[in-house]
Amino acid sequence: MNHIERNYRALLSVALVLNSQRDMRSLWEAITVEITKAIPWARASITLYDPQIDAFQFYVLATTVPQVALGRDAVVPRHGSGMGWVYEHKTLHIRPDLKNEQVFPEDKLYVQEGLGRMINLPLLVKGQCLGILNIGTRESGVPDPGDIEFLTQVGMQIAYAIDRYTREVQRLLG
Repeated sequence: MNHIERNYRALLSVALVLNSQRDMRSLWEAITVEITKAIPWARASITLYDPQIDAFQFYVLATTVPQVALGRDAVVPRHGSGMGWVYEHKTLHIRPDLKNEQVFPEDKLYVQEGLGRMINLPLLVKGQCLGILNIGTRESGVPDPGDIEFLTQVGMQIAYAIDRYTREVQRLLG
């Protein structure tokens, strides 16, 4: 199976997962399994922006690293962070060589975890950024453009799922 076909199949699986799961924890577990089929990652998370504290909080986090330096309870400030940069610019940001160049304060923590590259992608719905999809790998280097396209599509589907979930919760709460 070639790279494009593998990514396409994984993307279809992500779409099926997003449309079949209702519990966000099992949803994330299923999505990370599908992402793994296309891209080897060591850290995958979704952070959501909280305007009341002007920071990002981890919504979900999956990792294969033995020591987590930036855990699920961490709060990452918007100002000066990679997540904040992505949120403000509404475009992805790639740091291909974390070991030799830390651009944002959280990059030092990623290096402590053994990561070589970090990709942050905005979760956009109708031009509004809800949060960030964060994918870290042990390898350094510029990622394959096909992998970035795949992650962009996954991020778009996750953003719409979060938006649907949020609207449904708001509707139920009245």
